[in-house]
Formats: sequence, structure tokens, C-alpha cells
Amino acid sequence: MVEGSMGSGMETSLRYSSHYKNLRIHAKEKFPLDSKTLVQTHGEVEVGSKLPSLLAMSIRRFYPELSASVGVGLQFNSQDKFGYNIRVKKALLLKSNPMLHINVKGRCDTDKDFKQVNCSCSFKSFPNSVWLSCKYLVNFCYNFFYFLAKLVWTSCLST
Repeated sequence: MVEGSMGSGMETSLRYSSHYKNLRIHAKEKFPLDSKTLVQTHGEVEVGSKLPSLLAMSIRRFYPELSASVGVGLQFNSQDKFGYNIRVKKALLLKSNPMLHINVKGRCDTDKDFKQVNCSCSFKSFPNSVWLSCKYLVNFCYNFFYFLAKLVWTSCLST
């Protein structure tokens, strides 16, 4: 239920930033380490300057028995900012309707000193694919994902 692929080749896309008024080439590749773990690398190059605007690497671990995944990584962007991030995704089944489930995603970014820079979460229902993104739920999500990440991290250490 948690979406994701284990090493499906390089994915590329063109992305336009209305904030910075630039076009970027984005590339991402996933390298499987085992059946539940992969290393994901991605980067962006600004078309006009031909300089990298983002370089990032993360390790993602999938937990099919929990319908969850966790990723931790580091990134460097064109503003000379180095930082870390953690991403967590969890699928929740609704007992009233087994065909309907909700994916909950969370992400927290920190600077090089592990001070929180950004934290966000979103909810997506299936099969309707309705996105709900709410800043009011950030504190709830932060605590939920901190708990989930801690739970997954301790299970990683015990295996």
C-alpha cells in the first residue's frame, strides 16, 4: 500500500520555479541494497546557468508489515545550504471500508546543526486521490512521525 519502487531506473523531469523564474532538469535514481532498503539519489541542474541547484541522497527502508516507509538523508542546495531530512509514509486502512485507505506522509528538514527548518505533512485518500495538506496539523504530524520514526529506528537496530 505504501507506494514506491525498488530501483526502476533513472527518472528525469523538467521543473519550473515561478519563485526563482528558472527551469531545472531533475534526475532521480534508486539503487536497491536489499529487498526492503534502497539508496535514492537526486539532483537538479539549472538550465540557464548549467550549475547544480540541488544534490541529495537518502536511504529509504520499507516496512510492508506496517504499511510504512522511512527515509533519512542529506542535501546541499545552490544557496550553499547543507541539511538533513527525514520522511515517513504510512498507509492507514479504514475498518468501515476495506477498499478505502489513507496515505499519511510527513517530512522534516533540518539545518546542519539539526535545528528544524521545515516540517510538513499531507494526507491522501484512495481510491479518490484527494489531497489534504494542512499547516494546522504540522504539530500533530511532527509528533506522530517522530514517534513512528523512533519505532522504526529501534526495530532497525534490533534486526
